[in-house]
Amino acid sequence: MQSIGRLTVCAVAFTLWATWSTPGVAEPVPASPPAPETMSASLSHSALKGVTLKAISVTSSFFIFAAGTGSAAAGAVMAVTNGVGSFLIYTGNDYAWDYFSPNTNLSTNHQFGVLSSLSRNTLKYITLKPMLTVLNVGIIYAFTDTLAATVGTSAAAILLLPASFYLNNTLWDWYDWAHPPPASAK
Repeated sequence: MQSIGRLTVCAVAFTLWATWSTPGVAEPVPASPPAPETMSASLSHSALKGVTLKAISVTSSFFIFAAGTGSAAAGAVMAVTNGVGSFLIYTGNDYAWDYFSPNTNLSTNHQFGVLSSLSRNTLKYITLKPMLTVLNVGIIYAFTDTLAATVGTSAAAILLLPASFYLNNTLWDWYDWAHPPPASAK
C-alpha cells in the first residue's frame, strides 16, 4: 500500500515537472495594455483653438501696439493685421502637430497627463515662436519705421505670447480631455 502511495506521489510530481518543463509549452503571456486612444487631427478644431488664442492676443496686442505707436487707430490696424497672420500660422502649426503627433490626453485614457500636456505644448511653442516673432517684428517695423519703437514694442509683444499660448492650449487640453470627439482613432 505504501508503494502505491509513493508511486502516486511520484506520478503527480513527474506530471507537474513534465508540464512545467516541456519545451514548446509556453506559460500564458500577460496581455499588454492597450495603446492609448488618440485624437485625430482636425483643421476645424485647430482653427477653433486659434480663434480663442487670437481673441486673447489681439486684445492685448491692441494695447501694446497703440502704446508703441501712440495711436489707437494704428494699434487697431496692427493688432488685426497681426491677428490674421498669426491665426493662419498658429492653425497650420497646431494642425501639423495633431497630424504628426496625435494628442493622447483624452478622458478615455482615464487620466489627464499634466506633464504630457506641458511638454507637448512646449514643443508646439518652440516650432511656433520663430514664425510669430518674424511676423510681429515685421508688422511693427512696417508701421513704426523706427528701430527703437520696433524693439520696445516687439519686446512687449514677444513676452506676452508665451503666457497667452500656454493659457489657451492648456485650457483646450482640459476641454479635449473632458469632451473627446466621437471620431477618435485607436
